[in-house]
Amino acid sequence: MRRLLPTPLRADQLEVQNLPCAPVSLPVPGLQPEHPGGLLQRLFQLGLRAKATPATALSSSPSGVAAVGGEAAEQQTASVQGLWPTELSRTRQAILERLLVLFLMESPQEFQELVQRLADAKTDDFCELAALVGLNPAADFAGADLSGVDLKFANLRSANLSGTNLSGANLKFVNLSRARLEGANLSRADLSEADLHGSDLRDANLNQANLREADLHLANLSQAQLRGSHLSQARLSEARLDGADLRQANLSRANLSQADLRNANLDAADLSYACLSQAHLDRASLSGADLRSASLYRASLDRANLSDVNLSGASLYRANLQFADLQGADLSQADLGGTPV
Repeated sequence: MRRLLPTPLRADQLEVQNLPCAPVSLPVPGLQPEHPGGLLQRLFQLGLRAKATPATALSSSPSGVAAVGGEAAEQQTASVQGLWPTELSRTRQAILERLLVLFLMESPQEFQELVQRLADAKTDDFCELAALVGLNPAADFAGADLSGVDLKFANLRSANLSGTNLSGANLKFVNLSRARLEGANLSRADLSEADLHGSDLRDANLNQANLREADLHLANLSQAQLRGSHLSQARLSEARLDGADLRQANLSRANLSQADLRNANLDAADLSYACLSQAHLDRASLSGADLRSASLYRASLDRANLSDVNLSGASLYRANLQFADLQGADLSQADLGGTPV
C-alpha cells in the first residue's frame, strides 16, 4: 500500500458551513492536544467540512493558528460525516480519526479504500489496525483521542503519547515502559498490572485510574493528578511524585521506597501496610491518611502535615519527623526507635 502524503491536515483547509460569524480561528490539529474530544467531534460541533484549498488561498498567523473562513475556492467539498460507518468499534474509529488528522488525502477514493480495509479487518487489535493503514502506534498518536479504546496487552514501549486522551481506555497489562505520557488524560483508565517503569507522566491526569499492581518504578509523576486512584500493591519505588495530588488514593501495600513525595497531597489516602522506607515526604500533607502498619524506616517527614493520621503499628524507626504536625495522630504500638518526636 502506498502511504498517504505525510502532510498534516491543516485547520486552514476547513471551511465553516452555516455559521453566522466567520472567520473562526482554531489551533492546527495534530500539533496541540487542546481538544480532548477529538477532531471529528469538534468538526461536527462546528459544522466544518474538509476542503482542499489552493495553496495561494491558505494563510496562517505567526502564532501557528490557522484562520478558518474567508473566500473559499470553488471546489467540491467532502463531508466529514459519513466518511466511515458509525457502527465501527471505538478502536477502529480512533485509528481513522488519527489518519484523517495526520495526513492530507490525495483523493477521497484513496481514503475510502483505507476505511474499507479497516472495516474489513479480521482483528480489532489497536497496533495491528494502525499498521494496516500505515500508522506507527508508537509515534503517530501524540495528542490523539484514544478515549475508551481497548489497548489491552499492547506493546507501546517508548511510545510518544504526550497529551493523548486515554480516558476510560483499557490499558490492562500494556507495556508503556519509558513512554512519554506527559499531560496525557488517563482518568478512569484501567492500567492494572501495566508496565510503566521509567515512563514520563508529568502533569498527567490519572484521577480514579486503576493502577493496581502496576509497575511505576522510576516513573516521573511530578505534579500528576491521582485523586481517588487505585494503586494498591503498585511498584512506585524511586518514583517522582513531588507535588502530585494523591488525595483519597488507595496505596495500600504499595512499594514507595525512596520515592520523592515532597509537597505531595496525600490527604485521606490509604497507605496501610505500604512501604515508604527512605521516602521523601518533606512538606507533604497526609491529613487523615491511613498509615496503619506502614513502614517509614528512615523516611523524611520534615514539616509534613500528619494531623489525624492513623500510624498505629507503623514502623517509624529513625524517621525524620522534625517540625511535623502530629496533632491528633494515632501512634499506638508504633515503632519510634531512634526517632525524636
